[in-house]
Amino acid sequence: MPDKKQPSFSVRQGCATDLPVVAQICSDVYGGSDYIPEMWEEWTASPQNMGFIVEMDGQSVGLYLLRLNVAGSDTGWIQGVRVATAFKKQGVARFILEHAIRQSRELSLNFIQYATAQDNLPMHRLAGLYGFWHVGNFLNYNYVRGQVSPHGNARASRLVTTSEFDEAYRLLLESPEHQLGHGIYCNTWNWKPLNMDTFRQHLERREVYCLTGALKVLAILCRAENDSHWIAFLAGDTASKLPLLHELARKVTKNILPDQQFEFTAQLIQTPANEALLKQAGFEPDNHEPIMSLYELNLHTDRPTAR
Repeated sequence: MPDKKQPSFSVRQGCATDLPVVAQICSDVYGGSDYIPEMWEEWTASPQNMGFIVEMDGQSVGLYLLRLNVAGSDTGWIQGVRVATAFKKQGVARFILEHAIRQSRELSLNFIQYATAQDNLPMHRLAGLYGFWHVGNFLNYNYVRGQVSPHGNARASRLVTTSEFDEAYRLLLESPEHQLGHGIYCNTWNWKPLNMDTFRQHLERREVYCLTGALKVLAILCRAENDSHWIAFLAGDTASKLPLLHELARKVTKNILPDQQFEFTAQLIQTPANEALLKQAGFEPDNHEPIMSLYELNLHTDRPTAR
């Protein structure tokens, strides 16, 4: 009996005109509402992003993006790995990951990262196969207005000032949240080190809040270009975290009309305490991707290693 023919893969760098191909590959993702086709033209127009189309025996069967300066200057970020439904379980995702690793080495990068949903078992298996290190899991929770009243438990808050940098950064460094994430945090779907320079930028942009009075708890609250709000980090006194979350919810929603759409998301390191805390504050797990796992590969070693 003849051996089953092995598929022949090839890859090419995509461009804006590949949008119909991209839309076809992504047509079944999230019930036909995948974000990749929406972002494809914008992302491929930037020299910081490389979109790739994978072909198998002459047919377009998959795609992915390799993005630069998203997770740091020396780190490549793999995003939007997609395999057309009819071609799954034929080695396409494995080919994509191998190509991404080769491409990153050619670009002289030191690390490569990707995040995937907790239920994406193929990407978890590939992480182990290629020696990626599991950095940690991150919650992706959305605020539901009316779930709880943010006013009753809220306490007055204030911005952390740049003159408090040393004290605030020490609180951050010593927190279990920073240590559990190995110094990496998630800010509007971008995972990167929360180091001294990054934290200082948040302070200067007036994005770090604490409760009025002594600095015992802090939260990084960012506002994206589409006017969505994101809690990227929360650490400090346990008893003060819930009042601060309630206060931030009050700030974000106070000028929003009852029927107005809004987006207020928290992306924190996963712990039982954080899961309970977010639910108490009126946040619920995202319907599509409630927990994201972050993986990293050191491109200069054959073994999985932490930074």
